[in-house]
Amino acid sequence: MIRDLRVVGCRVEGLEGYRVPSAFVSDGHIVDGLRGSIMQLHDAGMDETAIVEWMLTPHVELGETPAEALAAGRKHAVRRAAITV
Repeated sequence: MIRDLRVVGCRVEGLEGYRVPSAFVSDGHIVDGLRGSIMQLHDAGMDETAIVEWMLTPHVELGETPAEALAAGRKHAVRRAAITV
């Protein structure tokens, strides 16, 4: 899933291994719209760490983090916000 960019994560200082944020999973499934948003950000030149940071940082246009907006079903709003990256 990581290799196919279905999810992204990063290493966290002081912790062993690769971490995928829990905000990317809902009810045991990957949040709908996450892969397309990851692909858009990756195509814009962001690496995995930058994508995770962007997805978990509150965004003025969205009024919440992009990850929260995706979980709420607002994938088109997240993709519009990602265009400005």
